[in-house]
Amino acid sequence: MSEQWVNVDGSDAEGYRYTMPRVCAKHEGRGNGVKTRVTNLCDVATALGRTPRVLLRYLSIELGAQCALDAAAGGGTLNGTHTADALQTLVHAFARHFVLCARCALPETVLVVTKKGRVRCRCTACGHRGAVAEGHKLLAHIVKDAARARSAAAGASRRSAAASGGASN
Repeated sequence: MSEQWVNVDGSDAEGYRYTMPRVCAKHEGRGNGVKTRVTNLCDVATALGRTPRVLLRYLSIELGAQCALDAAAGGGTLNGTHTADALQTLVHAFARHFVLCARCALPETVLVVTKKGRVRCRCTACGHRGAVAEGHKLLAHIVKDAARARSAAAGASRRSAAASGGASN
């Protein structure tokens, strides 16, 4: 079975340049412990230019469900039963709020966390810089994710500097 692709902005326009894979959902378990596995979460997040952790957290916040990221398998799980169509609708909403540029409506944006902890959106297509979904709960997670990435990069640079410094002595 071939993977279906949909437009990032949710439109039905033929030949639209920016596409992403359709969300694939698989239900696991029965009764009280039922979970929904999003099998292609990493592929969808990569097509949107965001991390799988941020996309899964958005789905979790909007659905009011706990989530778990399985980076090794390229997917994530959400507690409860959720249809692929409902998840796809939420992914399009995520794209509208956190991916598409407010001025040109293209998904060529980068999220930037300022020193004050504000999340700004910078469009590489038109140069627009603006705020992103003020007051949304996901913004706190984006700031934490950026801080985690920054500290991991600093740790890696310290380790490489120590390794190269130790090798020259």
